[in-house]
Amino acid sequence: MADELMTSISAKLAPAALAELEEVSVTDDELLVGERTALSTFFDIANARRLGLTLWFLAFTLVIYAVVSFASGSITRGAVAGVVVIADLLLLRHRHTPVISRTIRQTVAGVLIGHLVVLQIFHGAATGGIGFWFVVFPMMAARFRLASGETVALFGSLYAVVAVRLVGESLITRQSPPFLSLILYALLFVVCFSVSWALSRRLEARFLTRWRSEADRHRDRLRMKQELEYAREIQLSMLPLQAPKIDWLDVAALSLPATEVGGDYYDYFDLDSERLAVVVGDVTGHGVASGLVLSGIRSSLNLLRDEMGRPSEVLDRVNLMLKRTSAPRMHMTLGVVVLDRAERVATISTAGHPPVFLRRQSGEVTEHGSGSFPLGAIEGAHYAEDRVELGPGDLLLMYSDGLVEAMSPDGEQFGWSRLRSILEDLDDGASANEIRDLILRTVWDFKGDTEQVDDVTMVVIGIT
Repeated sequence: MADELMTSISAKLAPAALAELEEVSVTDDELLVGERTALSTFFDIANARRLGLTLWFLAFTLVIYAVVSFASGSITRGAVAGVVVIADLLLLRHRHTPVISRTIRQTVAGVLIGHLVVLQIFHGAATGGIGFWFVVFPMMAARFRLASGETVALFGSLYAVVAVRLVGESLITRQSPPFLSLILYALLFVVCFSVSWALSRRLEARFLTRWRSEADRHRDRLRMKQELEYAREIQLSMLPLQAPKIDWLDVAALSLPATEVGGDYYDYFDLDSERLAVVVGDVTGHGVASGLVLSGIRSSLNLLRDEMGRPSEVLDRVNLMLKRTSAPRMHMTLGVVVLDRAERVATISTAGHPPVFLRRQSGEVTEHGSGSFPLGAIEGAHYAEDRVELGPGDLLLMYSDGLVEAMSPDGEQFGWSRLRSILEDLDDGASANEIRDLILRTVWDFKGDTEQVDDVTMVVIGIT
């Protein structure tokens, strides 16, 4: 918005009503001001725009008067007109300064009354040209949206100027006071005042109706936003605060939700001193509904903590719970890896989740756990287990599909092959934190400015 006044006070207005005047951008608390403040600001914006148009019209008119005055030899009148034109242009240039913007209605009244007084010097006592301005100025004043008291004061002042002019002319010409003219002009001013008052009240009622409606909707949006932020805090509190401190493992993880409430989840379960279970899950979609399902799955896994050493059986039971308690199309993929130090094996079981990457110390990369149904898809689904031997220097990568489905600006997916290449090209001795950061940096460089459309989660597990 070009005008400084619009920028400074549009934050207090309902956008639906203000759209009649200007396009505005609205942030969180702009609709939470009082009705009278919003109404006053709304009228101030209207008055500021109309004052600009009025000043251009008056300045153009006075330029004509100045030219005519100089041509006819009236140097003084021409000079007065020139000075007033300069004042009008200065006011036009600086009408958005804080002092004027805070007193815009009073400025409007002063401009109209002042110009009515000034224009009288261009008409002799015997001329009737000033009568034209006695009609025009009330019409111009009726365009401005003023408070009732201000409208009364403005039209009262205009009528006083008219009365002084007419009575002055009668005294100069030694005629009787023009009572009929005073009555006619009084009726004109009353009509203009009535029109101005009626228009202001009508516009005020329309504005308040639309402002109240928009303010109510905004409060609802603000409440929903606060509830989403609270839900996000709750969901983030479900994630581990830090990786487990285990001397034979090096673990690093992250989860980046695409919206306020994501659908990804990871967690660690210490089964005993020799075993650690790691889970990574992804609920279909993201948002509040996904967050609720995720909360239920997390509770179920914690209840089944003692059975986590048999991950396929845990998936069977969680699948049955989700199928019987959730909406028909609400599914979740889940991957479980149980690391056993004593047996030097990893037991991998997945439910529709992306396969787990295993990188050997030699650089060989293999995939484990795939081809199963998501949780909640089929009630009688049974899940298999994949047992792989582990050795020092081996690396496991668990992740959600948001990592490999990240899109480049050209619409190309990051894909499993690029993720595999990162693991194959790793430097020996890289820590889990370094590997996690390398993968995320590579994916984000590939994605560029493309919007993140899905949650991204990964857990890197190094065997030390």
